[in-house]
Amino acid sequence: MERRQTLRVVPPPEPTQERTTRPDDWGAVQLIAIAIGLGYVLLGLAALARTGLPIDHLDRPYREVMGFRHSPLLGLAELGFGAWLLTAGLIAGGARLLMAMLGTVATAFGVVLVLGVAPERVHAWFGVGAPYGWLSVLVGVFVVITAFFLPDETPPERRAGVRRVVT
Repeated sequence: MERRQTLRVVPPPEPTQERTTRPDDWGAVQLIAIAIGLGYVLLGLAALARTGLPIDHLDRPYREVMGFRHSPLLGLAELGFGAWLLTAGLIAGGARLLMAMLGTVATAFGVVLVLGVAPERVHAWFGVGAPYGWLSVLVGVFVVITAFFLPDETPPERRAGVRRVVT
């Protein structure tokens, strides 16, 4: 006896469309990180231009730069902060964790300045006080909020494309 096997042909599922974004899309998070980072790099460079870079003592002289007293050490710190924030903004897709970490550091530094927790050391090293502390708190909180809460989506007109996915 011969057995006949019946093959049942099942049609493939209908493809669905899924909107995707490429990781190299530029979004608002990256632009904000680049803008703030560039601002801090310029502020640090201006501070170093005014104070100089005496290697033997980075905590003096103090000079007024854009309404805030600066020491060479503060200028270097601003330069480093701005460079790291620029790096976070230039990474494709945005480095949100790095941005959040930098914003947290800026906020903590500002809180120390505003509360005067270590006024002698902080003032002697960086030459700043509560006004610069408030600037640091505002910038730091803004960077953290931007990193965590700004949507990751790019606008519909800038979407990378559509790919077919079988579900």
